[in-house]
Amino acid sequence: MILNASNYQTGIEIQLPFQILCSFCAYATALPYRKGQVNATIPQEQSRKRSDLSNEEMIVGIPGEVIERIAEVIERLCALYLLT
Repeated sequence: MILNASNYQTGIEIQLPFQILCSFCAYATALPYRKGQVNATIPQEQSRKRSDLSNEEMIVGIPGEVIERIAEVIERLCALYLLT
């Protein structure tokens, strides 16, 4: 839902640059910070073990300047869901 909320207003396709065999740090922290865009990555095996993450979990990096906008979109989407 976070990824959908991040492009809700623009509808622009979400680009997720990552490499499976790399640590998730750069893709979940540095890349969102430098580009000002939400990014998600799949942690590689050793990172998952050290972080106690399951195979089904992804890491999402959200730059501070877009957190409020994303939270507002999620709040509206949840309100719409509750009305149905």
